[in-house]
Amino acid sequence: MLYLLRVVPDPVLAQPTLPLPKDATLDDMIDSMISVMHASHGIGLAANQVGLSHSLFVTGLEEIPVAINPEILSRSSSTQTDQEGCLSVPLKRALVTRPETVTIRYLDRSRAERTETLSGYPARVICHELDHLLGTTLLSPILGTSLPAT
Repeated sequence: MLYLLRVVPDPVLAQPTLPLPKDATLDDMIDSMISVMHASHGIGLAANQVGLSHSLFVTGLEEIPVAINPEILSRSSSTQTDQEGCLSVPLKRALVTRPETVTIRYLDRSRAERTETLSGYPARVICHELDHLLGTTLLSPILGTSLPAT
């Protein structure tokens, strides 16, 4: 499978994704998404960034390389604010405030259920990718769409 990176204003980026069945065949899709992420020099890529409406993202993080049907279980009240970029919003950066620590539940590549608590930069990456799965990009506040609290 060959996927192309979608950029704003592609409407797929503004649509929330749908959960995947636990038995879905995803290996080729995951491998292709990882290839697109690496070729684009990104640290993460959500399925809707390649035109798929699946609740799935890949990252370059050791802690969570693949997350299927991810959900945040908890967020710290302490926050971190930093610059973020986005593969789907080329050449733009924005200051974004995120929780310092998040706990996420997801299925890994082998479909095992996992729960991880991440802090700092890994938490920021996970929150950014989860925003994509909810249909939010860095430009959402500028364009007037709602920005979820991730």
